Amino acid sequence: MPNHVHMIIQAVGKHTISEILRDLKKYTAKAIVKKLQDEKSDDYEGTLGKFIQAGEPLKRIKTYKV
Repeated sequence: MPNHVHMIIQAVGKHTISEILRDLKKYTAKAIVKKLQDEKSDDYEGTLGKFIQAGEPLKRIKTYKV
């Protein structure tokens, strides 16, 4: 499946695995949106809509910010 990744990670130093994963998710989400914007993708709005739709079941997600 092209929509997920498997990783083996170990927290080293003061950072926890939760912190590392949080920052990784934040970075990759921003990078994907930036790439779509930079390329002026014809399907940008459609792809953004898919992101929003995928987050709808998650109660903690109230709005999608770019």
